[in-house]
Amino acid sequence: MAIASINPATGKKLKEFSAFTEKEIEERLKRAEEAFAHHRRERFAKRGQLMLAAASLLEQGKKELAQTITLEMGKLLGGAMGEIEKCARVCRFYAENAERFLEDEPVQTDAARSFVRYQPLGAVLAIMPWNFPFWQVFRFAAPALMAGNVGLLKHAANVPQCALAIEKIFCRAGFDEGVFQTLLVEARRPEAYLRDGDHQRPRRQQELAKSLFVCRSFLAYKAVYRSLPPPLSSSACHLCRRSARALHIWEGTLLVD
Repeated sequence: MAIASINPATGKKLKEFSAFTEKEIEERLKRAEEAFAHHRRERFAKRGQLMLAAASLLEQGKKELAQTITLEMGKLLGGAMGEIEKCARVCRFYAENAERFLEDEPVQTDAARSFVRYQPLGAVLAIMPWNFPFWQVFRFAAPALMAGNVGLLKHAANVPQCALAIEKIFCRAGFDEGVFQTLLVEARRPEAYLRDGDHQRPRRQQELAKSLFVCRSFLAYKAVYRSLPPPLSSSACHLCRRSARALHIWEGTLLVD
């Protein structure tokens, strides 16, 4: 099935992309796993350098990126440019502060030394909406990548050009291949990340995206929840207005924002 980029103001089809096949999805999940093995060991200084490079690319390409937003989902150009500027700021913020946020926290116990340490989870799958096609992604990607995770983006089906532009920014910034990838898949197939090719068996634990980030979409959340493997079918999980709830996927977490 094709994924179309359509100008909502004119109804004109701008571009059309082929949805990824099962094989292509598997290849990208594998690539993310391999990239994580290296990225998690990068020093904060190196991650910060790359994130600052992403911020600079956003600022340099602000007008062109804003035009992509405007053409693809109809936001006024001024608002779209403001959105790109905000994305650059969040990249700089986490580049400068992530190491401090994730420092070991000493705790009092009977042991000689006790502390809380924050470690990266792995591949984080983000299911994102179209209304802020860059901001919603960068507010997840900047902290996730700075923490040593890698990102997989399943964006709204009507903004594929925005999704691909975001992937390109991280690649041009110098992040290794597989650290941030866009997945062009059908809107109703979140189970593709959680189950193997026959859509019946859950993926093996090591094949799963370790964490999901579903942004303010009850329908997206509901679709993902229904596709979770059987061990989770009786888990108590609900949404209370827009507050977050956590649902563990073995060693990973489903985060609903």
